Amino acid sequence: MDFSFYPDDLNFSSMEQQPGLEARAAFTVNSQSVFREDTDIVPTLIDDKLSHIPWGGDNQMPFDILDLIEKDEIRATCHCFNAEVCYGAGLRYDTSLSSPTTKQEVEDFYLDNDLAAYFLGVSQDFKHFGFAVSVLILNEDGTKIVRLLRKEACYCRFAPADTVVKIPSVLYANWRKCVASPSEIEVIDLLDHSAPWRDLQNKLAKRTRNRKFAIVSRIPTVDSTYYPIPYYASLFRGKWYNIKQLIGIAKEAKLKNHAPIKYQIEISSKYWESIFRAEGITDRRKQQERIVREKQSILDFLTGAENSGKACFPRSTSLPTARNSTTL
Repeated sequence: MDFSFYPDDLNFSSMEQQPGLEARAAFTVNSQSVFREDTDIVPTLIDDKLSHIPWGGDNQMPFDILDLIEKDEIRATCHCFNAEVCYGAGLRYDTSLSSPTTKQEVEDFYLDNDLAAYFLGVSQDFKHFGFAVSVLILNEDGTKIVRLLRKEACYCRFAPADTVVKIPSVLYANWRKCVASPSEIEVIDLLDHSAPWRDLQNKLAKRTRNRKFAIVSRIPTVDSTYYPIPYYASLFRGKWYNIKQLIGIAKEAKLKNHAPIKYQIEISSKYWESIFRAEGITDRRKQQERIVREKQSILDFLTGAENSGKACFPRSTSLPTARNSTTL
């Protein structure tokens, strides 16, 4: 059984040889579940003063989306192309009619800020997640902007909105792992997305000592949730994404081993999470070892002589579903 995987990845989908048979079994994960929420999303507490709204039920939705995109070479290439089209020829400036002082200030700003990388990164976030987060850093006097930075959208989370439905801050951290300490989080004040310039003027008029502010730019969507559902979500909700993945797996098995796929075993990611939670497994390498053992148990059930003629029926959508597969 294949045990190769990246340190931060878990190998849920794979092709396994069935013991004693010239056939293989395909383990897959349904792509539709990445956008489905089993429970209402509630704020996650970091400490008594800090909390955030998780992105997806397990706070891993952006990384799950990226994983689905990277598994489809056409989809990944299309996203890259869309971002490059959005970038176009890049940001340009013209100081031909400006005073020498203004021209020097603009050139100094460009020397201190990589605007090409900033704009291309923002284009990537727009095309992948439908919004982008920029950070303005002011000088000590608060009279001019000296830095313009991009915060990767997948690592940004929003604080819960206040009573007037205004989000007060953005929390920036490595949410791929468990973040349990405020020291691991950068909290950035968020300007009003409908009038950021006016909001910034009001904050400075109140003599705030803060000199770092976040601005969220959104692509208008039909919903108004904290994190918009990408416009291309229908590609994963439909059937063709999963069908295409199965065709590739089946063809590879046929070409390499001349072995048809006898079973397609579809397992929800929630099934693996429930195993890790029940057995208290948190180490990534031990989780992968547990996945390998569970896959082997399923194969033994399907091919064992004592189980001949038996059938497996899932009692919930979180359990694995095995069904016969035709040769492609």
